[in-house]
Amino acid sequence: TDVTLNGLTAENKFYKMTLDKAGRIVELFDKSANRQVLKSGEYGNEFQAFEDYPRLYDNWEITDYYKEKKWVLDDEATITPVTDGSRAGFRVVKKYLDSEIAQNIWLYSDTNRIDFDTVLDWHEHHQVLKVAFPVDVHTNTAIYETQFGHVERPTHSNTSWDAAKFEVCGHKWMTVAENGYGVALLNDCKYGFNTEGSTMKLTVLKCSQYPNAEADQGEHKLTYSLMPYAGDFCAAGIINEAYALNQPLEVTYCGQNSGTVPSQFSLVSCDSENVIVETVKKAEADNGMIVRMYDAFNRKAKAKISVCKGFSGAYLCDLMENKIKK
Repeated sequence: TDVTLNGLTAENKFYKMTLDKAGRIVELFDKSANRQVLKSGEYGNEFQAFEDYPRLYDNWEITDYYKEKKWVLDDEATITPVTDGSRAGFRVVKKYLDSEIAQNIWLYSDTNRIDFDTVLDWHEHHQVLKVAFPVDVHTNTAIYETQFGHVERPTHSNTSWDAAKFEVCGHKWMTVAENGYGVALLNDCKYGFNTEGSTMKLTVLKCSQYPNAEADQGEHKLTYSLMPYAGDFCAAGIINEAYALNQPLEVTYCGQNSGTVPSQFSLVSCDSENVIVETVKKAEADNGMIVRMYDAFNRKAKAKISVCKGFSGAYLCDLMENKIKK
């Protein structure tokens, strides 16, 4: 690995990152952009817990007054250096009441993604746990991935409509950006976000008790990632990185076989950078293959679809898989 560790500082060709004794990031310097990623005097990767007693629908609802009672998890953690192949960083273990949070924070030799591999052993009730990144960019909006696209939402509460978006849904990533520079927050299994100014927060868990008195108790595993970028988030490859985080490369040992393995193979692929092949499935009625794609950039494109040998034709079809047009 090209990542160097010195005390509570990790450094690669992309960043210089320093932690405090609680395992929070006190400095993250982006070398390529020559700027600090986080706001001065604030902490990245800060876990925050909030009291959660919603008005109705305990296990489903978050109400706007949850922010009125807040605990910052800033007690001293156990921090040890870790190295694994081309990545290195720190293992951080911290206690909170009857629970424990353990995570490996990774810098890489060959990618500017910062990963937080996290395991929670959780035993609290009626709390919302979030992790916060106060990013030093000037913005009034944040962008959240949805199914087959993304949506832009305000980061302020100037109107009642804005205030109602204090918690929003999202899928694999969100980002805040100013002209020419932004920071994305990726994750592999969580769906709640909020942004206050330019502070991005990911909802890690919500441990209400009705109708399930043991909701969110026990072990949770997740990975979230921070990825600063220059220019536009589409050109910076944020969408591709989010897919890579959620669908990592898997290696399988097959044993010896006859024949020749091609150097590369794809069941179905597309030559347009903004067209994502989202779903490939067997047709319900026959041996055909259903391919669902979407435009991820909000950009018109002519897309060439390539499939492996053995298919004789292609049709546009509806969601019931009825053929519409050859």
